[in-house]
Amino acid sequence: MSAQPRIFTFMNCFVKTGRLLLCGVLFCFGMELSAQTPGQIFRSAEPAGAAILDPNGDGWITSSGATYSDTALLVDESAEFEQSWTVLWHYENEPSSDLQTGSDCGPTELVDNYKTGQHAAYYRIIDPDNVDGNGDEMLAFRIRVNQDPNNAAYGYSFLLDTDGKFGASGPNQDLDYLAGNPGFEYEILFASGNSGGVEVNDVNGVAAGNAVTTLVSYGDGVRDQRSYAIFTNCEDPSNTSENPIFIDFYINFSSLGGGITSQTSLRMVFASASSANTALGGSASDIGGVNDSNYPDDDSIFEFYIDNVPQFSFSSGYAADNTPPTITSAATGTDLAENSGAGQTIYTITATDDVAVTSYAIAGADAGLLSVNAASGVVTLVADPNYETKSSYSFNVTASDAATNTSAATTVTFSITDVVCEDPTACNYGDVSNLACTFATAWYADADGDNLGDASDSQSGCTAPSGYVADNTDNCDNTAALNFDAGTYGNVACKLFAVTPTMSACDAAANATLDLSTLHSETGTWTYALDVNISGFASASLVGSTLTIDYSGANTGSGTVELTATDGTNTGDIDVTVTESLYPYVTSFIVDGAATHGSLDGGWQIGFTGAYGAPVTVHYYHAAVFGYSGSSFLGTLGYGTEQTGSTDASGDLLTLPQATYWISGYTNIRGCFNPEPATGPVPTVSPSLRHAPVPTKL
Repeated sequence: MSAQPRIFTFMNCFVKTGRLLLCGVLFCFGMELSAQTPGQIFRSAEPAGAAILDPNGDGWITSSGATYSDTALLVDESAEFEQSWTVLWHYENEPSSDLQTGSDCGPTELVDNYKTGQHAAYYRIIDPDNVDGNGDEMLAFRIRVNQDPNNAAYGYSFLLDTDGKFGASGPNQDLDYLAGNPGFEYEILFASGNSGGVEVNDVNGVAAGNAVTTLVSYGDGVRDQRSYAIFTNCEDPSNTSENPIFIDFYINFSSLGGGITSQTSLRMVFASASSANTALGGSASDIGGVNDSNYPDDDSIFEFYIDNVPQFSFSSGYAADNTPPTITSAATGTDLAENSGAGQTIYTITATDDVAVTSYAIAGADAGLLSVNAASGVVTLVADPNYETKSSYSFNVTASDAATNTSAATTVTFSITDVVCEDPTACNYGDVSNLACTFATAWYADADGDNLGDASDSQSGCTAPSGYVADNTDNCDNTAALNFDAGTYGNVACKLFAVTPTMSACDAAANATLDLSTLHSETGTWTYALDVNISGFASASLVGSTLTIDYSGANTGSGTVELTATDGTNTGDIDVTVTESLYPYVTSFIVDGAATHGSLDGGWQIGFTGAYGAPVTVHYYHAAVFGYSGSSFLGTLGYGTEQTGSTDASGDLLTLPQATYWISGYTNIRGCFNPEPATGPVPTVSPSLRHAPVPTKL
């Protein structure tokens, strides 16, 4: 056992169990700090509160004023509590790691004593004059959590249903029901954290934290204390931060209002929240005494818990449950028509009990053919009913309560109705199988044989005409369509065409247009949509059926404009390949003389940018004249018919015989013509001829 705190006093000063009170101008010193010793109070209330929660002032919640006697043999701490506490009712063992918010096994994890599966929370009445119900009583709560919240902000609530009304429907419907609060009237809340404390809240008809009415509140440490517990179903022995603690706090009973006394019959739920606020409004982290993971939300947990928790009063505790439940549901179930489907509800067990019904069961001759929800007697028929196989059923129902008292079995029967078709207009009139009447139905043409029919082409009949099916969801039943086979292409609208035209231009050419309606021969009114544009070298725009390509932007390149067409029922695809090419321009020019006069081994070695790795067509003249305008010399002019020749595949060499030539320009494989002097990627506005004679080598 670790050392107990030593109290040193001087000039009316004292240190007591972790809280320091200084009085006068002199100071106090000296205290032995204790380890985490079960039963020891490590965070006490202020003096007035400590007198209630630790009346003998010894700093322990145990009757011995020391740690528990033998934790290995002890079944529950309550056997050695300093005061008498009543354990709160659990519907089931409080499981660990069932949180809706917060960290598993953290400060909001409510934990039970793993030896008992219970004892996660307690309450006690403090009656100074021992006169029950005269208004001087105080109400204290003790809740077990897996970790000390320290100064972090969390909420620990006890929620009271004081009017016996709860839920949105049923005989005990609460007219103040709303989502987030199915019927609680009061909440006693301890909020941890420096701005927390103990609150009594009126929550009738409200759920949000900013809507509750706080009847009374006390600051942190005024009416609350914390001590070390022993047992937890969440403890990891290797993690010392998971030492469980008890949080104790109390209120004046009169804070709940004059309409409630210690003898009032009520129902109570305890819960935690991940903030220092109400556990209502869907904010609960852990709801005590039930496995939160089995329910979709807080409200469904609260409603199930309240429906099953015994009623009690703070002065008398929980009512004794000595009598079995009484079955109140009738002895006949719901008759079913044959062939109406499996899994149908045929009976709901209802029962009353002094405290609460906890489970329902069935037995008897036909119980094996039925299924029962033990929590709700909803009883269902497992198989599809068949009059010819079995025309009636019989089973017994029972109900059990929290004290495991079981009701006497109750003679439930239901029948299966024989279905005979007597309508002469029915397809199966007079059919000996006794199925329900069936009538002619619509069948839909399946031209492409994919078992999906055309909704616009149908026939009515008892059986499917040849080439017709029941399913009318075929989006393309046209065998002329590119995608008529739904098994291959998927069940999408008919695609009647897919075309891939090309639009080409040289750098910075004028805008070009294309009428999309000329690309296919389909009739009807078609609309077009631009799905994927191009960028970086050109851009596309669409007005009606006219596609315009704007080549004015910088750079050159190639891309695809993707468009779709539709006539409201069918579709088509148009993918336009758009290219914008460089003009060829000369980067090097070398004359290569001919070996002999007239031989074809002379020519020019020309280097290009914009040749695209292919031959370039060279435009030239093979004669010249001197040009004059009046007496002004205009220069040497080509004359005669313009001739062309190609470079080799690398765009590098043109072979010619010895002669005199004048070059007028160049055309690359993309059709882009650049006139001389062709010194850059943009054609000059003032072209001229290049004098390029091919000599004879000496």
